[in-house]
Amino acid sequence: RELSLQLYLLAVLAAYTRGNRGAVEYYGGQILAQRENVSVADKIRAHIALLPPIGDPETALDASDTIIDLLARMNCTFPRFAVLRTVARIVPILQSKVKKFRPEEFSLCRVMGDREKIVMELLDELATYSYLNHTMYLPLSILKSCQWTMTHGVCEYSPVAFANAGMMLCTELRVSLCADLREKGCR
Repeated sequence: RELSLQLYLLAVLAAYTRGNRGAVEYYGGQILAQRENVSVADKIRAHIALLPPIGDPETALDASDTIIDLLARMNCTFPRFAVLRTVARIVPILQSKVKKFRPEEFSLCRVMGDREKIVMELLDELATYSYLNHTMYLPLSILKSCQWTMTHGVCEYSPVAFANAGMMLCTELRVSLCADLREKGCR
């Protein structure tokens, strides 16, 4: 049974890589239909593969909601309301923490486990969908990625998170982004 599950996981990832949506939906559906012996992390991997293509604006909002729900299952929650207030509260905290960190200290950080990497992958996907949809979750997903890295260690998504946060904190992007999102009637 465990071997069968691993084969389905490999099949869904291979189909995803090849762009075969039909096979992704079939194998992903088989994984999600399992009630026993399937970890939350494995189900989340199947959900990630089942997300709609990033360039599809009609399904992108649903994808953002799906990602937020998946993140909640992984104990990484987002506020549904007062997002700007949350961003305003997190920015100074992140600034003070990052200022205390020297670059050589990042090499001493522990490496994230697989479960935490999945959260970082989801946060990266959420940032992309949020950017394309002009939602308020863009700054929050970036900040949450940095916060997750500082709490759980580093992974391949950490440099991107800090680069995005640096751009947001050090440029006028922070001010213009919030104003732009408000102006566009963010969801």
